[in-house]
Amino acid sequence: MAIISISEASQQWQVDKVTLYQKIKNGDLIMSTRPDGTRGINTTEMVKIFGVVPIKSKKLVLSHEQVLHGKRPIKISPITPIPDNVTSESIPMGLRITYDWLTLKSAFYACCYVLYCLIIIIIFLPDLLGIDIKNFTISNIIEAIKNTSNKGIEYPGGMILVSMLIFTFIYNALGLLINNTTITVTKHNILIRHGPLPWFGNLRIEVSDIKQLYCEKYYGVLTMGSFRYIFRPKRATILYRVSAVLNNYQKIKLVTGIDSYDVAIFLENEIEAWLEIEDRVVADEL
Repeated sequence: MAIISISEASQQWQVDKVTLYQKIKNGDLIMSTRPDGTRGINTTEMVKIFGVVPIKSKKLVLSHEQVLHGKRPIKISPITPIPDNVTSESIPMGLRITYDWLTLKSAFYACCYVLYCLIIIIIFLPDLLGIDIKNFTISNIIEAIKNTSNKGIEYPGGMILVSMLIFTFIYNALGLLINNTTITVTKHNILIRHGPLPWFGNLRIEVSDIKQLYCEKYYGVLTMGSFRYIFRPKRATILYRVSAVLNNYQKIKLVTGIDSYDVAIFLENEIEAWLEIEDRVVADEL
């Protein structure tokens, strides 16, 4: 049986978390340790105390080993319409799905990146260029830059760091506004490309290596929630990704940074349908 978290056990058995913690405290429910050292509840213990999973909760959690040995229940996948920022079209010998990054949420985060740049410029640039904050105008900035080109920059390390931060924020903002993800699926491989701005995460994977696709939820750190994530991870931005379980037990992240549950589910269902992969439950899946 699989070892699941307290939150997953609460959702699947429809039992309040307070009740679970009380059972653990009283010794009625025994915690187990996963191979990676984290703690959880064995589903066998849940069945002993609360019975089988209620009919409403049809999603059973099984390990990747059970997935690869075929001991997986068929999952009833939700039927999702094509999201507004996704297009799916047939191409010769394959399928092409295009996912535009621009949404209301991504536009908001792009504005936040621009705001970060303005804050950095206002706080650090005057001192680095030797300009009085009261006279901090574009003409004075240009004049200061001309002077520094002749005399040299007093704090070159600081200027390089500020320039790198500004470039990073602007680059991320532009990426959120103009980039898209193109997923090309054929009978032989899945090709994932991000552009037009160069971006990490490009991938090519052989279809014969894929056993199952599934969606995961995680907490993003490259958004407005970045600073909150450092201190309170649970309050960071919730994002989704489409991942794959391979024949060798390995997990591969195919598409990450998706800010919509509907988009993630649609991508999974569309690729599985075209490749005729029977949708089955995977551990850690939504």
